[in-house]
Amino acid sequence: MRQVYGAENGLTKQPKVKEIINKVFQGLDLTQVEKRSLFGNKTAKEGLWFLQTIHIESFVQKVAKKYPGFSSFGTNLTPFVNLLSRIPDKNAGYTKDYRYLSYHATKAAIAQKELNKAGLSEEDEAKIFDFTASKVLATINETLQKKLPTGNTMKIETQRALAAVYGLQAPRRIDDYAYMKITDTNIKDIEVLDKSYNCLLVDSKLTPLWFVFNKYKTSKAMGTQKFQVPDIVKPFLQDHIKIRKLNVDNHLFGMRNVSNEYNSNLGTDIEYVFARMYGEEITVRFIRKSAATTLWENAGNVEEIEEFADRMGHSPFTNLSYNTFKNKKLTKEWETILVELEKEYIKKDPKFKSRTEKSGEGLGTVVKDEVEATPTANVKTTCSHCGLSVRKKDLARHKRTIKCMNFTSQ
Repeated sequence: MRQVYGAENGLTKQPKVKEIINKVFQGLDLTQVEKRSLFGNKTAKEGLWFLQTIHIESFVQKVAKKYPGFSSFGTNLTPFVNLLSRIPDKNAGYTKDYRYLSYHATKAAIAQKELNKAGLSEEDEAKIFDFTASKVLATINETLQKKLPTGNTMKIETQRALAAVYGLQAPRRIDDYAYMKITDTNIKDIEVLDKSYNCLLVDSKLTPLWFVFNKYKTSKAMGTQKFQVPDIVKPFLQDHIKIRKLNVDNHLFGMRNVSNEYNSNLGTDIEYVFARMYGEEITVRFIRKSAATTLWENAGNVEEIEEFADRMGHSPFTNLSYNTFKNKKLTKEWETILVELEKEYIKKDPKFKSRTEKSGEGLGTVVKDEVEATPTANVKTTCSHCGLSVRKKDLARHKRTIKCMNFTSQ
């Protein structure tokens, strides 16, 4: 309270009031005498000036600025909701303020619940970044200009190459590039390549041309994949190959020693690069989540999603599970598209199980609320606050509505 809310002035002169507030913060009930002591004298009201109607909005904004995450914001607001809930019914001076605080605390709780559905904690939310190519490129050029004197032996060209491979195109799993070797095999002859490795096809000048993926998690289902190296990625790979003096048959991102063998620490290298770029411990998992989230928020059609998911090495529905819905959920239009897309998958594979009907996939607008199994679920009851008649199963949700929270008796 002292540090965040500027609430000390009036309360330091009222030890009894401070004692009562501490009791509230511990979740303990107050006696009628304590309630009158807290809300019935002028000095106490002056001490709680920041909860009065003319200050309540700026108070909430101050808490939100200090605690931007949904969970921490709600947690720090809740004690004050509890505080105002102790107001005696006859003292209506703080009733409007109570509803205002309650509304924002509830809204934060609901928002956090939606993030949890997507498997995203408040701490992890900060690891989701805008995967738009232009913005990632700008971040690379801004943060990866020179090697830091940290003892890390990775050359800056290698750092920028990893940033490009995982940030400027569809990001694949770690081993997809850990098992990648450079080859000058013609794209027409990729069938002769060793299937225990992935390959970067180059020309006589070691210019990157094609990615060929033979060894990856879903290779049995998806087979050998080949994609042209995007023009935006090529110069980063060329600089990396040149500075590392790589050649045909070398690992693309092998160990940083003479052996150039399989690099079991590639995941750590990638995390180091993206920590430099975004100031967070961003693993490949969150790079892929960021890519999927940006994709689902900006794609114009299903074909874009299918193509991008294919480049990531998984199905569109696995891609959906990576989507965190950080900024918005799917619209009704997208729901319709998904249903139609599922029909196509079911035609191809009768064993295909619907993703849009399962909870926990992030589809908050698709998943239906579970209905109470007992017959009493549809029995109506009266809301103790606003007096409206609602079904028992809807009562808790109704009490969080603005209509109910803003109700005032005539």
